[in-house]
Amino acid sequence: MGAPEIKMQVGSGARHNLKVIDFEESVYVYNYDFHSREAAAFNVDWPVTIVFVGNASVSKVKALYWADHGEKKSFNFRDGDLSEWLEDEGTKSKGITACHMRLYAANGDYSQNVKLGKCVIGTTHYDKCEGWPWPWRHQVGWSEDAGREVLRIAKKKGYRTVEKMWNWNNYEEGYWEGNRWYQCDGWVSVIEIP
Repeated sequence: MGAPEIKMQVGSGARHNLKVIDFEESVYVYNYDFHSREAAAFNVDWPVTIVFVGNASVSKVKALYWADHGEKKSFNFRDGDLSEWLEDEGTKSKGITACHMRLYAANGDYSQNVKLGKCVIGTTHYDKCEGWPWPWRHQVGWSEDAGREVLRIAKKKGYRTVEKMWNWNNYEEGYWEGNRWYQCDGWVSVIEIP
């Protein structure tokens, strides 16, 4: 059975390169997470920028990074005709500019892959000036930069990393949409969790 079709809203004005990725043996995922449980171009949130492999799990990766969390978003896994929607509020750093990472896995804690081991898919972005008394100052985005920050942290902790290993075709050339700056080189970096 092939990859599921993407249902796009015609005329939505969305500029995202939403695609289905063959993640593992007959399991397909989108290259973005979503604001809600609707896989459509007008509903995308942030591009996938990192995949944790080896002995990764959502709980283990969250324990390695930060304690704060953010707003829940949705991710979709498909196995044949079955579709599983998951939500995650992620983990984020503290401060005026916070690095925010959401983590997704097929059973809620990890996906099993013959080649990659236990895997977790991650989207990244920055939250700038969140909660300030001037709401117009709040900006979000810079997914590629946030992904590089997570890689730097992983390297400092001694984890094996491979930058730009896997092209997920979610390239965002860098543009504003409201207070959101979409930026991604389209490549996913890999962090191995022991």
